[in-house]
Amino acid sequence: MVSFTVDAPDYVDCLKEKLSVIPNIILNTDTDYKTQLNVNLASEGEQFEHFENLIADFILNKYKNRILYNIIEKNYGCLAIEEKLQIQELARKRLEEEDDFSSIIRQSLKEYFETSKTINIDGFVRFRLGLYKKAVSDIVNECAEKYITEREYNEFIELLRCFVTLQESRVEVLHIETAPDQSYRFFDRWGADITKECFREIIDEDFAESVNINYDDMLISVLMVLAPKEIIWHNVELAENKELINTVKQIFEENVQFCKDGFYRK
Repeated sequence: MVSFTVDAPDYVDCLKEKLSVIPNIILNTDTDYKTQLNVNLASEGEQFEHFENLIADFILNKYKNRILYNIIEKNYGCLAIEEKLQIQELARKRLEEEDDFSSIIRQSLKEYFETSKTINIDGFVRFRLGLYKKAVSDIVNECAEKYITEREYNEFIELLRCFVTLQESRVEVLHIETAPDQSYRFFDRWGADITKECFREIIDEDFAESVNINYDDMLISVLMVLAPKEIIWHNVELAENKELINTVKQIFEENVQFCKDGFYRK
């Protein structure tokens, strides 16, 4: 017979119910305050492993939200409440998708029970779950970075959308054509090639020859300057930068059309 003492003041009844499914286990609570659970197992083999697993699952279910909240408050306490809630929800979904967190807690329990037969659940969570908290913290940081990046991107899109709305339109219709080398050509509504004129609006030709042009940035700049009322983007499937396509779509919304074919020029 192997004996353990589990100190869980707030959860002793719940824990007793969880552990009662183990065959041949003997469970007793201390008579004075009923804050401790005395556990007697027939052996340290399969029963003990079952005992460890149930304790690990209990800790994961009872403490995961508290641990997640504490990490967010520690690392991102300066953010607004709504922002912290958004990060918490993203992290919670990620944690639900992962399946190795219970195993991290089980390993910590296994190492703990090698030298002790008494465990205080609150103390164990506070001082012995370093690996688990590090794994959760890494996920929180990833989710926070994703959230902040998306928030800044959405703010950037909204700024450009407002700019285009306020800008006087220089052309009614602008045709864009993607070239195989990822450069772009621009045409007016009558089919005239206005690529040089468009680029001349935003960059000096002598300067352009001395630097490597980022065609994607140039495209956005041209659209901001011309503020066309209608955009038709041809050969869009050749464009490798799908994020750029999405950006143009978000800025100009229903005023942009995408076409798989090249621009027909008379």
